[in-house]
Amino acid sequence: MKDKVYLIVEDWLCDGEHGVDFQIFDNKTLALKRIKEEIIQAKKDNSFNCLDIDMNKDNPSYKGYSKGFFNNDHLLIYLKESDIIKEKNRQYDSR
Repeated sequence: MKDKVYLIVEDWLCDGEHGVDFQIFDNKTLALKRIKEEIIQAKKDNSFNCLDIDMNKDNPSYKGYSKGFFNNDHLLIYLKESDIIKEKNRQYDSR
């Protein structure tokens, strides 16, 4: 059975450290609510010169980076939708 999951992806680089953080949701409405909160917080923190904030209803995103160079410090926040295949619950023998 196919289903969907929604990932909030935060791709960041700061002072030479890089990371990608994920939050996973099975409900698009909750994912959209959370990403909008993340974008609003990123805008308040204003750590980077914000290049692009898109509060599009279905696919909000944030893109900011320092000193005009993406390869330096940056923060990207976006929503990704992915298909997953769910298997029916199976009984496992613990022997």
